Amino acid sequence: MRPIVRAFVLAAVALAWSKPASAQTPADIVLLNGKIVTVDDRFTVAEALAIKGERILAVGSNAEIETHKGPLTRVVDLNRRTVIPGLIDNHAHYMRAAEYWHREVRLDGITSHREALDLIKHKAAESKPGEWVVVLGGWAE
Repeated sequence: MRPIVRAFVLAAVALAWSKPASAQTPADIVLLNGKIVTVDDRFTVAEALAIKGERILAVGSNAEIETHKGPLTRVVDLNRRTVIPGLIDNHAHYMRAAEYWHREVRLDGITSHREALDLIKHKAAESKPGEWVVVLGGWAE
């Protein structure tokens, strides 16, 4: 390869690598002017957040996160509102569920005392004598 061509190729590669990641893949969503609770080892609260797909690209100051904006990036001004990590209740009671599901009354979406009692009454009527009726989840009123 001729020296001038080799130099041009090396310069092009160096330029491509020197671009910030945001120039290569801009964020889908940028959240600015907020209180981003990171829950890292120091429980850092940042000002802004960049998201691409289902992943966080960066967390930092407004100025740092502005660099992740592209022409199609949706920008949300949080107006000092707080963003917290997703809360996932990942515990399950599979053994108990398999053993007692047929006895269970779920109260999800029930909004009145009367509805709750009617569901329990119906389940009790269809249960065998001496069999327990179990009520799980959903009651909040």
